[in-house]
This record gives sequence, C-alpha cells and structure tokens, in this order.
Amino acid sequence: CAVEALDVSANAAGDRGIEALARALARNSSLTELHVGGNGASDRARWELGLACLRNGASAVAYASDDRFALLPGTTALHLSGAGLTGADMPLLCAAVRRNDTLTHLDLSFNALGDEGAAAAAAARYVGTLPY
Repeated sequence: CAVEALDVSANAAGDRGIEALARALARNSSLTELHVGGNGASDRARWELGLACLRNGASAVAYASDDRFALLPGTTALHLSGAGLTGADMPLLCAAVRRNDTLTHLDLSFNALGDEGAAAAAAARYVGTLPY
C-alpha cells in the first residue's frame, strides 16, 4: 500500500513526531500531499521536515500545508505576502512548488525569509521560474 496523502495536522506531534516524519519522508516516493500544521513543532523541526522532502530527489510532494501556508490541489496563485513566513517554512514550501504543476504565481513579499529561505529556494531550483 502506497500512501499518497497524509494529514497529521493538529496532533501535537511536537519536534519528535515531526522529526520522525522527516526521517520517513527522506525515503518516500509515493506521497503527493502533506499537511502538518498545528503540531507545535519548532522552526528547526519544520526546517528538517522540509529538507527531507527537498533532498529526496524521488519525493513527489506537490501539495503541502503547515501553520503559515497552504498549497492545495488546484491552486494556481499563492499569495503569501506578509504571511509571517520565515526560513523554516521555505524547505517544505519549495519542495512542494518544485513538484507542483498547477501553480503559476507565488508572492512571498514582505516575509522574513532570510538566508535560510533563499538557500531553500535555490535548492529547489525554482527561483526565477514563476512570474512575480
């Protein structure tokens, strides 16, 4: 059985649960949808989760959500201006954007993405391919 969608939102998974999920996703190639918001995970744990998807070249995650964003099936424009995004949000978002084939507009203005966020975007090889 290959799981294609996983919603573990609002389960109080905390850092340990999100880090365990990251280890599992590092080898997963069937999951296309992942929702992890409301788990009380630290920025570090959320960063590791996103990196697991981003580093896994076989990752199929194209739709994802956490506490600050939701890239859902059918989304063509994602307006996240001033959404409070940080560098910790970027790996998961970039991993999903990399595999997503419906998104044509992404607005990340007025967020504190920092060097970590820029590095995640560069790692996704998606910088400059969406209209701003």
